[in-house]
Amino acid sequence: GELLLNMRNYTGSRIRQVARSKDGGLHWSSPEGDPSLPEPVCQASLLSVAGPSGEQWLAFSNPADAGLRVRMTVRISKDGGHTWPQKLLLHEGPAAYSNLVMLANGNLACLFESGEQSAYENIVFREIFWEEFWDE
Repeated sequence: GELLLNMRNYTGSRIRQVARSKDGGLHWSSPEGDPSLPEPVCQASLLSVAGPSGEQWLAFSNPADAGLRVRMTVRISKDGGHTWPQKLLLHEGPAAYSNLVMLANGNLACLFESGEQSAYENIVFREIFWEEFWDE
């Protein structure tokens, strides 16, 4: 019953901005920063997913650093994006754009730019097993 818009933040505060609509997108709340989602102003991915037991969750990926495009991280929200308690670091070094997808086997996967010297050296496809979010 609610739409969530998650966007880059050009205000100088290095956190994602979110807005919500409760009427199918006709009206939106004012954008607010989400301090639990640090970012260096970069494309991210947000995906509605079925958790391991079929529950409706959100998955979010981005380079989770307030200054540099580093630390590609995937986070899970079980409450419609209000909180993001589970996170999984995929790559510590340089990283940039990402895209999340649900695989036919029920796992999550992330396609992202990464490298050792620059975020643009490689394109990585990483399958993510749900239990990895609780192993960290």
